[in-house]
Formats: sequence, structure tokens, C-alpha cells
Amino acid sequence: MLSDCHGVMVRAGHHCAHPLFKGIDAEKGALRASAYAYNEIAEIDYLGDCILKLLRRFGG
Repeated sequence: MLSDCHGVMVRAGHHCAHPLFKGIDAEKGALRASAYAYNEIAEIDYLGDCILKLLRRFGG
């Protein structure tokens, strides 16, 4: 939904850290967004806004 509706690319899963996710009781994995020096603060804010919209929409 983030990429299709908002143009934001992220990764979801265990990110090669299955034991960690099992240990913190997050066996479904996590959402990972990567930022770098060329990203602007407004882009990070936009990601947060998009995630909040989706959480509200799907009751998270």
C-alpha cells in the first residue's frame, strides 16, 4: 500500500534477524524504511504521515 498508493518504498519481513524477532515476540517481522544523506526531513515526515493514514484505515 505504501508503494502503490503513496510512492514510498519499504521492506517488510525478518531482515535476516529471525532470532531477534522471536526473542522480542514479533514473529511477524517488521517494516523497514531506509534513509540516507540525500533524503530530506520532509520525506521522512511524509513516510510517517503515510504510515499513520494506513494504520487508521486498517485499525492498527
